[in-house]
Amino acid sequence: MGKRNYYYIVIVVCACAMAAASNGIFNLLAVLYAPIAGAFGVGIGSTNMYYTIALLTCGFGGPVAVKLMRKISFRVLLGAGTALSVLSFVLLSRITALWQLYILAFTQGLGSAAFGAVVLVIVINSWFRKRVGLVMGIMTSSMGLLGTVFSPVLNSVTVNRGWRAAFMTLAILTLCLCLPGVIFLRRTPAEAGMTAFGDSGVNSAASEVRADRAEGQKAKIFTAPFILFMIACLMFVYASSVPGHLSKYAVDHGFTSAEGAAFVSVAMVGNVLSKLSIGIISDKFGAKRAMTLFLCITMLGLAGLVFLTPGRTVMSVLAFMCGCAFSITATGMPLASKDLFRPEAYMDSYSILSVVGMVGSAASMTVIGFIYDSFGSYTVPLGIVLLFDLGGLLLLYAAYARRAKEN
Repeated sequence: MGKRNYYYIVIVVCACAMAAASNGIFNLLAVLYAPIAGAFGVGIGSTNMYYTIALLTCGFGGPVAVKLMRKISFRVLLGAGTALSVLSFVLLSRITALWQLYILAFTQGLGSAAFGAVVLVIVINSWFRKRVGLVMGIMTSSMGLLGTVFSPVLNSVTVNRGWRAAFMTLAILTLCLCLPGVIFLRRTPAEAGMTAFGDSGVNSAASEVRADRAEGQKAKIFTAPFILFMIACLMFVYASSVPGHLSKYAVDHGFTSAEGAAFVSVAMVGNVLSKLSIGIISDKFGAKRAMTLFLCITMLGLAGLVFLTPGRTVMSVLAFMCGCAFSITATGMPLASKDLFRPEAYMDSYSILSVVGMVGSAASMTVIGFIYDSFGSYTVPLGIVLLFDLGGLLLLYAAYARRAKEN
């Protein structure tokens, strides 16, 4: 029993490391956009296109990876994705033109999709019948934890050795994070000769059959609650792109680049703590109330960035609050999906929502960058993001109301 309990921990650790290497890496890239833009003589919006392309590719690649994991060896899928992602970072350290940045953004996003959030959510749901929300919160928190710990390190490498060395650092980091998962992670407990956590020996086989049937059943997806929630999620993702601009925002307000990187780290602390908290609060009070709480915190942070001229302490508080935006899309979205959609529709619904979320996130980083380039200030783009969060909150409540009416 001790050995079995240990392996559940191994699964969680491997999932956390791969989540950090996939979606979490995108948070680190914020410190590289300005140096790359300066090297090639382009605006911030042009370098933000890396984020857009990589995230779009990762988003659309997620459902494809889900299909592949049923047809090929899970280890082969994870290993191929890891190799492609690592190789992309190595080649990024050697680019000589902006178009090469865009091509390698595509390959890096494709590699990340093979071990990204969509795949890992399915794995977690296979391995855990109890405490799924807590485990999901821990896994998604790892994405922000990487930014908290490594953003200052990557900024230091960039300042002292250049952005090319920073990309090589990311290649090594990705390999170190993914290798344990390639070796130890299994698609289902049955592949490791175990049962899911929370299953009794008698019911485990039946539970796994029901779970597989739920994944494979065709169900009506595009209902009114789904459409309302999908639009809300599309609006929420804009706020999750704001921490990626905090470094530049800070420099524009008189802070140093090191202080800007520190504020990004503070935002990642908010990222980590809010993802853990939203899962716990959701288990006790429901996903809707948990999302409402962290949406309000995020909106207060955005309002502060728009209307205040923050000092160092206030800026740290606002960065922390803006970091809470990640909990809405990364943890709140799958938890609310279980409330809003029937079991047989959950996996298909979540796959679609993950693509929508990735598309929105990819577009939001670049859109905010280009609006900044147009106005020379973050006041307008951040004001728009604030309005989006408010509108999304109203749509969230409308989705729950429609779902209650259908029931």
